[in-house]
Amino acid sequence: FFLFLPAGILYPLYKKRELKKRRKEELKRQFKEAVLMLSSSLAAGYSMENSFSQAEIQLRELYGERAMMADEFSDMRRQLSLNRTLEELWSDFADRSGVEEIRSFALILRSARRNGGRMGAVISHIAEIIGGKLQVQEEIRTMTAQKQFEQKIMNLLFDEIDDLRDGADKDLDDIFIDV
Repeated sequence: FFLFLPAGILYPLYKKRELKKRRKEELKRQFKEAVLMLSSSLAAGYSMENSFSQAEIQLRELYGERAMMADEFSDMRRQLSLNRTLEELWSDFADRSGVEEIRSFALILRSARRNGGRMGAVISHIAEIIGGKLQVQEEIRTMTAQKQFEQKIMNLLFDEIDDLRDGADKDLDDIFIDV
């Protein structure tokens, strides 16, 4: 019993860290989709605030109950009605999420709005960059998993070859002992 006690204490901490990592990855994917939706709404002529409404609806359709970004957009729309600036809201969200891409987006959004940049073009460009970055990360993760799987197969094969060699040595010993 006492032998398994440390594992029982450490396992929830491990699972919590794993869950947090998985949620961050899901948030990154949803963020990429959300930025693409914002970009298309802005390109269609919607204002930034109306783009949030459109993106929220689309995200709820796409992700259903797991729509973390739709919840954030809903909160942002509520906060906008309380006269908070869009830059503040994105900055707060970036701090809470801890996701590098969201933090970068918040900084770029702040500077684009201050300098009077074309928001549709800026957000579209950001969406392309983030999409490319997430795609590269996914490819790296896939290749790493593939190599780990290959390593497991190689280890299994070497164990089997070792077992065969041990069996063959034993058979040869039996033959020479009988002679």
